[in-house]
Amino acid sequence: MILEISECAIFIPECCDIATVDMKEFASEEKRLLEDYMPTAKTAIVLAHHVTAALEWVWFPFETERLNNTCAADLHAKTIVGKIVGWLYDKDFSAVTLPYPGRCGVAFKDIAAKTNLGELGASYLFLHKKWGPWTHLRILLTDATFVNENAENIKVCDYCAACIKACPAGVIKEGSFDGSGCGEYQKVQLQEKGIAGSYLWKCEICARVCSKGIKPNQVKIKA
Repeated sequence: MILEISECAIFIPECCDIATVDMKEFASEEKRLLEDYMPTAKTAIVLAHHVTAALEWVWFPFETERLNNTCAADLHAKTIVGKIVGWLYDKDFSAVTLPYPGRCGVAFKDIAAKTNLGELGASYLFLHKKWGPWTHLRILLTDATFVNENAENIKVCDYCAACIKACPAGVIKEGSFDGSGCGEYQKVQLQEKGIAGSYLWKCEICARVCSKGIKPNQVKIKA
């Protein structure tokens, strides 16, 4: 039986978007890493949640697979993913929710960029075709097969270089991104703002200078 992703639209709220990727679309190393979690996987399902309030992306201590921190956007996304898993089970298919990239080894944004939801921008953030960088992703694997979706010609980024110029850590370059340098910059900011250990503040400068999507009100943090 071949499914259509629109069949589960009944429990996908307006703040979320969904798409699929056939496992054949993954490079051999990506496929190997994903199949460690589900050897029988045929499809990756991408859930994108639209972040409309900056507080949704404030990460606070909580026992999860993401360095023991979570946020409202992630809790919401995992709730919707759980409903998709239940829907698949009702149709006699299996499904596994991927843990964060630090454990599964494959970046969620790279998986999402294989769909018709959007693309990676010059900032190396995933840019949703309507919401721009204000998107939180979750991925699940399933042994169900879906109708093939056309992911070609999804152009979102203007490549205006605003994110490159604005990055305070200088880690975004044309054609490259230093993820470790970005993480180190944010660790220093946590210390300087005196909030280390309380919750994780995330630099949003590259997202806020992007012309795509509607920017949520910024969380103000006093040092």
